[in-house]
Amino acid sequence: MGRRLTLAVAIAAILASVSIGGAIAGDPRSGPAPGIVAAAASRVTVGSSYSDAVPKAAFRAMMGFCAAQTGVTPSIRTVDHTKFQDSITAYLKGTPGDIFTWFAGYRMRSLAPQKLVRAISDVWAGIADHYTPAMKALSTAADGKQYFVPMYTYPWVFLYRKSLFAENGYTVPATFDDLIALARRMQADGLVPLASADKDGWPAMGTFDILDMRLNGSRFHRDLIAGKAKWTDPRVKAVLELWRLLLP
Repeated sequence: MGRRLTLAVAIAAILASVSIGGAIAGDPRSGPAPGIVAAAASRVTVGSSYSDAVPKAAFRAMMGFCAAQTGVTPSIRTVDHTKFQDSITAYLKGTPGDIFTWFAGYRMRSLAPQKLVRAISDVWAGIADHYTPAMKALSTAADGKQYFVPMYTYPWVFLYRKSLFAENGYTVPATFDDLIALARRMQADGLVPLASADKDGWPAMGTFDILDMRLNGSRFHRDLIAGKAKWTDPRVKAVLELWRLLLP
């Protein structure tokens, strides 16, 4: 049991120290944390939700680099991204990997009080300088302990085709009002201005997240997700009204 934990801590520490920076948490059944030490065995099991071809290959390459640095061979079990999210509790109560991929913030914090993950604050003692205070906060649960090591971050943005803009004389909008005006012009030109994939539900959830954070700030958004702010708050209504302007 201690051997499995040692591997999890060692691999997590390596991931952080090379600044590859996604979600790594430890199986709580591996026992008390011994700190960052050399791996005592040759293998570590990894649960991964990077199921699409490109991120799957990137994750395997990253773990291959870690293996070369540590001499520890990762055994990766990949599960469909959406299925992994929907079954995370059952996965953690079953036979999870020594480490696994997950999400920062409130989605990580919800696992800690259920004792489904083990704190890795000892790892953070050696890697904190590689991360911003905000990243550490997003890796910290309500008990003040860290349960997560970031692997990457990414923006939530609109993507557009430059050639289409050049062909039609469109200008990249600088404000929300500019965006709405451009969208209406595009509609008049016979185009569909915006598209959003939402087969699995999470894109719409993420769209709400980013609109709320941009409109009301990250503090209010965190309070809302944590149940400290009400969904009936006028600020939430303002987000939905803003979103309503985009839907047509």
